[in-house]
Amino acid sequence: MFAGEKTITLTDAWQSAISTYETLMLSQEDVYQSEKGIDKAISQILPTLTADANYTKYSESKKNLQPDNSTSYDIKLSQSLYSGGKEWSLWRQAKKKTESSKHSLEATREGIMLNVSQAYYLVLKAEKIVDIKEASLRRVKEQRRVATTRFQVGEVTKAIVL
Repeated sequence: MFAGEKTITLTDAWQSAISTYETLMLSQEDVYQSEKGIDKAISQILPTLTADANYTKYSESKKNLQPDNSTSYDIKLSQSLYSGGKEWSLWRQAKKKTESSKHSLEATREGIMLNVSQAYYLVLKAEKIVDIKEASLRRVKEQRRVATTRFQVGEVTKAIVL
């Protein structure tokens, strides 16, 4: 490990990936949009209430026989009696789309976690391989040093040193 390095746990790696992965954010947006689709479908089922108000002030000229102002109010409540089940069908479709979007989001999240886990463990494996290779190199250097010393003393032949 080098100076200034920070050790990252697998949980830290997951959280970092989940918070920055664009595909996951798109899946979250899809869930949001499909939930709004349910609201839209419900709005088609519910009655519609419309209110209008008008106020008109006429000219104060006394040449015409008319009132000084006019006011009108209009409130309408409408409800479709029968539409062949279209609204309820749209509502069910919106619910199914939302369920599908949530499953897709979860699959995306799990895929990210799997990819991060695989990469994390590959890095750990590579670090262990480097440690093993470094330890092996130290052993070979020590064996060579010992063999060189034994050769200088005359205890072994030059072939052992090589």
